[in-house]
Amino acid sequence: MLALYDDDEVAKVFDAHKDPTTKTFKPEHLPTALKELQVTCQDLSSNDPLTLDDFKRIARQPNEAEQWFQMVPLAGMMARAFGKKDLNGLKQLPKDQMTSGLQVFYRGVEAIMDRRLAGLKDQTAEESHFYA
Repeated sequence: MLALYDDDEVAKVFDAHKDPTTKTFKPEHLPTALKELQVTCQDLSSNDPLTLDDFKRIARQPNEAEQWFQMVPLAGMMARAFGKKDLNGLKQLPKDQMTSGLQVFYRGVEAIMDRRLAGLKDQTAEESHFYA
């Protein structure tokens, strides 16, 4: 999973599948390359050869669940959990405060996710009644 967000790792996968003369790869290689990055195959509407930038864009395109999670304010919650407002405070953060900050962050994320998942279930139930 982490390889997807590491430019060097993505480039290695791209390089393993590219045509050495054109420095691109054919769309039919996309499912295999994405699988190496642990990404389920995205729909591709073009038959044009892919550049490295095209490959990164396609591989990192958020799926429906990722889009839903993006609505959770994780960065803000983490900053508040550590109680630091600037980078200087973060640089000087001792390991024990980092650990306790992560515990506070975890409890906050857990509470928010409980509420959001309950809301998602309610929303899904309402939609199924609407279409029934």
